[in-house]
Amino acid sequence: MKEQSPGEGTVDILQKYPVPECDIWFIKFSCDFHYNAAAIGNREGKIFVRELQTSPPELIARLSHVQSKSPIRQTAMSFDGSTILSCCEDGTIWRWDVVATS
Repeated sequence: MKEQSPGEGTVDILQKYPVPECDIWFIKFSCDFHYNAAAIGNREGKIFVRELQTSPPELIARLSHVQSKSPIRQTAMSFDGSTILSCCEDGTIWRWDVVATS
């Protein structure tokens, strides 16, 4: 390899987080405050939530709705990870809340 300036030309992959149907040029993900979970959308309108503290990363949830078909460009996760918002390319905003089970 040729000589390179610091921060140029090389990449070290630390962990991969596979997201199916996520081959568009930009999608922004989000994390909860403590970096326990990350949420990312795909071009089919689905959201994948992964636990960040495990290796390999464990899929916590796959969120979808029959009316959510547009690419999700950005997600936002609440402080504790109990609420996820997603902004879609078609202008819709979806909200997902954790439901307590008894």
